[in-house]
Amino acid sequence: MASEPARVPSMVDLLGRPANTPTVLRVALGIMLRNWREQRGISARAAARHLGCSESKISRMETAHGQSQLSGQEVASLLALYGRKDRRLLDDVRELVRRANAPGWWHAYADLTPEWFETFLGLESAASQIRVYDAHHVPGLLQTERYARTVTWAGLSRLRRRVTREEVQRRVELRLARQDLLTRQRDPLHLWAILDEGVLQRRMGTNAEMAEQFDHLIAMTELPNVVLQVVPFDFGGPGHAGGPITHLRFPAPHLPDIIYLEQAADALYLEEPRRTEEYLRIMEDISRGAESKQESLAMLKRAAWRYH
Repeated sequence: MASEPARVPSMVDLLGRPANTPTVLRVALGIMLRNWREQRGISARAAARHLGCSESKISRMETAHGQSQLSGQEVASLLALYGRKDRRLLDDVRELVRRANAPGWWHAYADLTPEWFETFLGLESAASQIRVYDAHHVPGLLQTERYARTVTWAGLSRLRRRVTREEVQRRVELRLARQDLLTRQRDPLHLWAILDEGVLQRRMGTNAEMAEQFDHLIAMTELPNVVLQVVPFDFGGPGHAGGPITHLRFPAPHLPDIIYLEQAADALYLEEPRRTEEYLRIMEDISRGAESKQESLAMLKRAAWRYH
């Protein structure tokens, strides 16, 4: 069964929302380009021939989650092919392209982050709701500075290359900067984090660092926009998750839900309803198998007590 097309973005909505990140604007423009092409009955191959590029480039422009810079000239050429010649529309699209190509706040860390993760930072910054499941570590949005430093050192050491303290510190700073989403005054991010009990048992640092991390998690559960659950060892369901899962939902109605699956050296971004619904079912199963918010809090307190 074919998936339903994403709702076409409103130019007024896109340009009128200062909070829309460049990544989100590129995603939205890709949806618009795909919609206009399909309305004219033009294949991606024909659009590629028109631009003199590969078909995969057209696909990246339309569906690659804003990972590539957009060329204003190429977009204008596609609009002409698709019969979109209204002067006001062309001016609005040019402004959209300009803003979509602007650097995000995370650009200062571009030397540390691969392109596929920059995409995630842009999506995360624009999301209104995020649900994440992790069986290995406390999610980045909830890590303390010392826990984040330990996790970062461990991750970089597996790359078998020279790592400096400065690089580690800047990576930690980036992670902590992301956490402002949870405490900003206007429209704070709603986070639903589901942790495997193994996260509570896995030592990442000294006793003091672990106690600090669990005390922080306990404090974060007091925020009205944060929900935290723990999956006990006796629940067998998380095995079919296959790894960490992040579900992003956006306030703008034209943007589809996105499932983010981070891997060792890259990541997958899923937006087709058939695929996202599959992972949402997995998340629902895990959530039902997890302890209640109250019992999860009790588990966190017991974990903190062990390290104090």
